[in-house]
Amino acid sequence: MLTKCIRTKRVAKEMHKKISFILQRFVKDPRIGIVTISHVTVSRDLSYAKVFVTFLNFREIGKIKIAIRLLQNMSKLIRHLIIKDIKLRLFPKLTFIYDKSLLNGINISRLVEKLNRNNLFK
Repeated sequence: MLTKCIRTKRVAKEMHKKISFILQRFVKDPRIGIVTISHVTVSRDLSYAKVFVTFLNFREIGKIKIAIRLLQNMSKLIRHLIIKDIKLRLFPKLTFIYDKSLLNGINISRLVEKLNRNNLFK
């Protein structure tokens, strides 16, 4: 049981590196913009992988939905490029999910900064 957990974490870490490289080097679509992978989770049986992404230059939900849809449409190509480097008997199907945690962190930071300026947070 423990070895499976370690294996899925290793596969997720390796996929994180490979997908980041592919998105940086090969994806030049301006509708996607600057995309960052926050983390990757892989199912225990290695059949599915969730790729959590953030977009540094998009704040509107409409543009984010378009970018996620485009990444999802490219998932087969991205998967094919990764299969060449990572040797697995069964390779996970990729699902791209927007990660709001970076945006939430920025909003919380702004609120704390505002409280500090108003001397309410001492």
